[in-house]
Amino acid sequence: MALCLGGGFLGIALGWMVSLVIGYFQGTWMNPSLISIVLSCGFSVAVGVGFGYWPAVLASRLDPIAALRYE
Repeated sequence: MALCLGGGFLGIALGWMVSLVIGYFQGTWMNPSLISIVLSCGFSVAVGVGFGYWPAVLASRLDPIAALRYE
């Protein structure tokens, strides 16, 4: 979850810097709202946990000997 949240913050920082550069050249100022930052971090964590939890549950249901024997 920490990795997903870190990726979300990195994406927000990168998006904010790109919007600053675009805003500089267009002569406008673009500020992301707090709700968009919270939603993007929440979505990042939800996707990361969802796509990490599902394979872990499937792997935990396997027989270890059969899983190692399968190629």
